[in-house]
Amino acid sequence: MKRSRTAVLLAMGATPLLLSACNNEPDATRSGLYTSVEACTAATHDVATCSDAYLKAHQEAEAEAPHYATAATCEADFGLDQCIQRGSGQHSFYGPLMTGFFLSQMMHHGRAANGFNSAPAFRDRWNSWRRPVDDKRPDNPAGGS
Repeated sequence: MKRSRTAVLLAMGATPLLLSACNNEPDATRSGLYTSVEACTAATHDVATCSDAYLKAHQEAEAEAPHYATAATCEADFGLDQCIQRGSGQHSFYGPLMTGFFLSQMMHHGRAANGFNSAPAFRDRWNSWRRPVDDKRPDNPAGGS
């Protein structure tokens, strides 16, 4: 009898461990929109990831920003003095200034997992945030918004 009681107690004690090991819930994601590395660091307490995310977003800003044929069409969406000429020669265009960056990172047991995704963020004239879009040329007659 004593042996069966011990086995039952062991099985009861191990059940929560077995159930938690079979947990199929996806890990959480930490994500945010930040206007500076300092704001990101204050929220995440991870200066290295915030710095790397900002640099990556800044590098992608030229390629990911909406493209406009003229400064006037860009400023119609993003406001006066919020657009710059990018590119060179025949391939130049106007695009909005990067005014923030998006950061997302998988969390595993409450801790940040390795790796992150980041992207530039652009604030429009209505003070809304825009993510990069697939169609980079809003004023292109062949496509855009």
